[in-house]
Amino acid sequence: MKSLLPFLVYPGLVSAALSACIGDSVCRADDGFQSLFNGQDLAGWEGPDGAWTVADGSIRCTGRKDGGRNWLIWRGGEVADFELRLKVRFTSGNSGVQVRSEERDDFQVCGYQVEVASSDKMGLWHHSLSPEKYRSHLATAGQKGAISESGVKTAKEFKDPASVQAAFKDGEWNDMVIIARGAKLVQLVNGVVLAELIDLDAKYARSAGVLAFQDHGKGTVAEFKDIYLKRLNSNAGTPVFEDSFERESLGDRWQVPINSFSIRNGHLLGQEDPQRGHGAVVRAAVPFRNAVIRFAFRFTDGKNFNLVINDRSCKSVHAGHICRVSFSPARVRIADDKDGFMKNEIFDIRQDETRRAEVQKLLKGRDVVIPNLLTAGTWHEAEVTIDGDRISVLINGETIGALTSSGIAHPTKTDFGFTVTGREIEFDDVRLSAVDSTAVE
Repeated sequence: MKSLLPFLVYPGLVSAALSACIGDSVCRADDGFQSLFNGQDLAGWEGPDGAWTVADGSIRCTGRKDGGRNWLIWRGGEVADFELRLKVRFTSGNSGVQVRSEERDDFQVCGYQVEVASSDKMGLWHHSLSPEKYRSHLATAGQKGAISESGVKTAKEFKDPASVQAAFKDGEWNDMVIIARGAKLVQLVNGVVLAELIDLDAKYARSAGVLAFQDHGKGTVAEFKDIYLKRLNSNAGTPVFEDSFERESLGDRWQVPINSFSIRNGHLLGQEDPQRGHGAVVRAAVPFRNAVIRFAFRFTDGKNFNLVINDRSCKSVHAGHICRVSFSPARVRIADDKDGFMKNEIFDIRQDETRRAEVQKLLKGRDVVIPNLLTAGTWHEAEVTIDGDRISVLINGETIGALTSSGIAHPTKTDFGFTVTGREIEFDDVRLSAVDSTAVE
């Protein structure tokens, strides 16, 4: 994997590009990163008088002896989707990095916080100035936490807490990365994912807010330097569908016209029934025109799968198929179904083996096949963008290829989903963001 897909970071998936950047602390403007700290003074930051200082090229809290908590707030405006990279050194007390938060009076900040404390306490997503008890600890070390729209909290352990906490070194400089996109927040230290959170809480979840550092007082000693911010995909559209599968059954969010899809261990599992003569099918009814679709996937014992986009009202094409991206361990195929493989006239001709040459001529320019090696048993991350008459595909943050073809620009899409061939393919963290006003949640 050569680069980090900003939206999703799955446990164990950390890119070489990310490691290179945080390793030498050089994040350039041409990479989209903005330096938030000049290494000399607190220009661009604001906190209580005397509570924060700069020494030896780092921001330090002074650990107020009266025990009062305070925050140092970055005055560059609110931030929505982002990647924040910085170095952190902890000596004593309790501190934190605040993101997507609300500023209150007297430099008090309420919202998401990544704990900065001793190694045995690292890996905590929590809500500073927590409005209700269930918001105090959102995800702890080694957990993938989720908060439902109604405030129900669940957590799945992806790694032993002590093993991920061991990545943080007390009294030393540590590389920290915080990524937020849509409802998902991720924290990494020294290239290790400590904790993840998906917050859909209708009452308290925040999609944007201020950045800040916390001083918990009582002699806290914590330092921050080499602070870089990248705002992610400001044109990525409006999230209209998201599913992390943190439940036991599919429910009514997905339609399963051809079995077998189910949820297992927090993942969507597709298993073909060879007796049916068709791959396993699942789809979600999400109307859109143009969109960015992101998801994680893993081949275990499956041959291939398709991400299929449909318009069930379109009668000029077989089964309403508009376009698709096909994934196998050895290749990726991008196809215009509407004016290509699934167009009614072409679909009928395809049934006649003697007309194969005619079919090939009609399909010219309607698909593209790109060789690509995907390791079985490993989680990969895909980003598929539909923009007018063009589909582009990224896997693990790397551009794989694109196709421009007339059928892709079909003005309405009624649903999207997966078709699985083979015994077992897993999916996770599926998200569709619409990039035009035709989307309906």
